[in-house]
Parts: sequence; C-alpha cells; structure tokens
Amino acid sequence: MKRLSGLSVVLLALVIIGAINWGLVGLFNWNLVAAIFGGAVHTDASVISRIIYVLVGVSGLALLGWLPRLGEHPIERRSEVRP
Repeated sequence: MKRLSGLSVVLLALVIIGAINWGLVGLFNWNLVAAIFGGAVHTDASVISRIIYVLVGVSGLALLGWLPRLGEHPIERRSEVRP
C-alpha cells in the first residue's frame, strides 16, 4: 500500500467530516457545519434524500476507521521456494 501525502490525508478527513455531517442531516435533520459556521441548521428533505444522507454518513464512519491505518504497509509474504 502506498503512503498517502499530507494533502491526501487532509482531503480524506474533509470527506469523512462531510459524510458524517450528511449522516446527521439524514438521521436528525440537523446540519453540524451550518450550526458551527452559520446557515440553515434544519433542512427540508424527502425520505429518499434522508436515506441517502444516512448511507453517506455510515460510509464516512467506515472511512474514519481507516485513518489510523493509512501509514501501514501490508505484510510482505514470503513465497515458498520449491526445489
């Protein structure tokens, strides 16, 4: 696995934050980013839109678990040498 650059880590972190925010919109109809930086905290969305937002949020949480492992390298397996 190739090590990610600093910019890639920042971009991935922003995607995760955005996905978690959309998950909050889907589950609770509450926009965390708007609450912090100003704007409409509650939005009107259809049921289908909210389901999609929840799926995006779950995806962000799944990616959040990958962050600590970004710098790891896969274990190199030794191939057996047959005579």
